[in-house]
Amino acid sequence: MFRLIADGCNPQHPDYWGTPGDFDQRCVEMAVFGAGLGLTAASFRTYLSGEEFNHLIDWLRCIHNVKLPLNNWSFFPIMVEMGSAWLEKNGDQKSLPTTLRCLTNTTWATAGIAMERAAP
Repeated sequence: MFRLIADGCNPQHPDYWGTPGDFDQRCVEMAVFGAGLGLTAASFRTYLSGEEFNHLIDWLRCIHNVKLPLNNWSFFPIMVEMGSAWLEKNGDQKSLPTTLRCLTNTTWATAGIAMERAAP
């Protein structure tokens, strides 16, 4: 499994997963890897070389360069940064206020669907 992760995150490898675009399903997987890093960092460090690990972090950080739907996907950059924070990799804290503001400006948490609230 770790070999597949290493290859998928390496832009020089033929099996590279590629850079995600706007509204890309790969952002869903990035959230899982971010949470996984926070919960099982020792395993990632055991099975990935330093360069492979850095490729993973770089690939995950691509999530901050794309547009995401205003729904539960808004949590995904937070999950990626949680993994980075647990690893003390100085995550992209700049993007978190925007993401958190997006979550507070929707009715997603109360109505179960994402829709922007009307301005007061």
